[in-house]
Amino acid sequence: MSKSFVWGFIAGVVLLIVAGVGASRLQDKNARLKAEDEKRYQIEVVDATPVQLGVLTEQQRIHSKHFAYYKRQADSLPIYSKISEFFVNPRGKVMETIVCVGLTFMPESETAERFFSDLAQKSDAIIRGKATRKVSQITEDDAFIFTDYDVVVTEIYKDNAAAPLELEKTITVTRPGGKVVVNGIVGKATDECFTPLPLNHDVVLFLKFIPETGAYKATQDTGSFELDGAKVRPLTEDHFPFGVIEDRQSLLQIRVIQDAQLFLQTVRTVSNK
Repeated sequence: MSKSFVWGFIAGVVLLIVAGVGASRLQDKNARLKAEDEKRYQIEVVDATPVQLGVLTEQQRIHSKHFAYYKRQADSLPIYSKISEFFVNPRGKVMETIVCVGLTFMPESETAERFFSDLAQKSDAIIRGKATRKVSQITEDDAFIFTDYDVVVTEIYKDNAAAPLELEKTITVTRPGGKVVVNGIVGKATDECFTPLPLNHDVVLFLKFIPETGAYKATQDTGSFELDGAKVRPLTEDHFPFGVIEDRQSLLQIRVIQDAQLFLQTVRTVSNK
């Protein structure tokens, strides 16, 4: 038996071992990724709304039109231009798109009172309340997902002259972003300028009226807040004018309004002007 044959045989055995180890590691990696995907799915599916593609209620069709601007954003995406494509050839059991509509400029300085006064004038209603239920749906143009929230009104700062509000009554607030499930796949769309309303938490909302359905939508991305004890958390990742809740030195810090009582006093004051 020649030396070249022996060394060739040994090299072949080594290659087989290396290939076997590589295949085993690949199998382990795939199994780990599959387990992580399943774990994430079990978390996300809990509050995802089961939907049928293209099936909307009349109210949802009307609300859907208020989010038509996401179509331009979706058309520019390199992979998915339609939400329904999430469910055709999914790469996992949870498919997601994230946008930042509105994160386009650095605002100028402004006082909190001036900011909230302008916001109040733009709003048809300003309330404090709690979101108790939510239903998500794909927009009719298949470009994004939105969510209709049931919100119980606990305080009215500015009433809607066109349709007066009542305490302890439920209104619908529609908002971009949400989760749906179709054929065992969760589709999730997030606009970081409009983070979800937390269920069963106190929120303060500056709202525009939708007369066709009697529902409401956010006046602007910087018009929704969660009351968190003594602090207030804006329900947006967008920037406020310097001086409202942040300054140039604190942009990278957690952005909160430190005094909830002062915030509520400001809201009451500007709402009554």
